[in-house]
Amino acid sequence: MTLPMDNVRAAFPALALADDGLPRLYLDAPAGTQVAGRVVEAMSRTMIEACANDGGTFRTSVATGAIVEAALAAAAACFNCAEDEVIFGLNTTSLFFQMAPLIAANWQAGDNILLTRMDHDANVSPWLQAAEARGVEVRFIEWDRETFALKLETLPDL
Repeated sequence: MTLPMDNVRAAFPALALADDGLPRLYLDAPAGTQVAGRVVEAMSRTMIEACANDGGTFRTSVATGAIVEAALAAAAACFNCAEDEVIFGLNTTSLFFQMAPLIAANWQAGDNILLTRMDHDANVSPWLQAAEARGVEVRFIEWDRETFALKLETLPDL
């Protein structure tokens, strides 16, 4: 089965924008990721119908809580995990900067961590900072620039 790319593109309203008659190109980072129209609609409905902190007893708070619970359940189903294993945060970069020092708490001099240069900075800088704070070495696994495959044969030396 092939993915109907025209249908996929049609689901993202920003992809229909043009500049001087030419389709707009989006070459920005994940912070500029385009969202599907149904996401924009759901966000709009939420801002109108359920814009409140959850945990309260008033109607909009209860509605907000229901949205959060549904989102947790959907994410857990997507990742085949328990709902209490799902964490929502501001963005991946912020979450990783908070998580890396926690994971690094028991690192010691002589330890090393392995990263790839193919990763987004959100999955590199937090680990570089944590490594520096704990005095551990950072090593990078290289990758084939034609196939984008990691050079796994270098792992024993790393």
